[in-house]
Amino acid sequence: MEQKRLAKLWDAFKKQEDDYRAVERERDDLWARVQQLEKATAVLGDPQQTAVRLNTLVKENERLRADVGDLGTRLEEYRTLFNAEQERLAKLYKVYEDTEAKLETTVKELEQWHRWWEKHNEELPQKAAQEASKSTGAKLSAKQLAQRQYAAQMKQVRKRASKQKGGKGPVKNRTAARKLRAELGLKG
Repeated sequence: MEQKRLAKLWDAFKKQEDDYRAVERERDDLWARVQQLEKATAVLGDPQQTAVRLNTLVKENERLRADVGDLGTRLEEYRTLFNAEQERLAKLYKVYEDTEAKLETTVKELEQWHRWWEKHNEELPQKAAQEASKSTGAKLSAKQLAQRQYAAQMKQVRKRASKQKGGKGPVKNRTAARKLRAELGLKG
């Protein structure tokens, strides 16, 4: 998605650059035309015809000079826009590079986490069962260990519910007990 956005921005940037160059060419053509007209006025011969033509050429020259002035203004505007767009694209590309680096780092961390999880996922329940059997002195199955853990968690729920009730004994409200189990992430 970021690459599509960059491609669109790049296309807009290229269009502005092309417009800028077209304005420069048009300005150069107008300057050449002005110089050509100035040479033509010097070469003219008949005074009456020359005066009429000179008036026409002077008016055209003034119009062309005004056009060149307008083009100069437009050229400056395009330069400003071009520079601003160039800066914006440089910043955007920096953000893209930073995001790409973060993505690569995150993907590597995730892959490492998955490898660790796959390695330890089967070992953890077995280790927990072994630790529980060591502390009780008897061998417990994973199911028995899970049942004991659930019973301990339920005891915590009852104790917490009793405190919320003001220490007045066990909770008889099943809805309150369900809410507490949900808060603690317990099933049942």
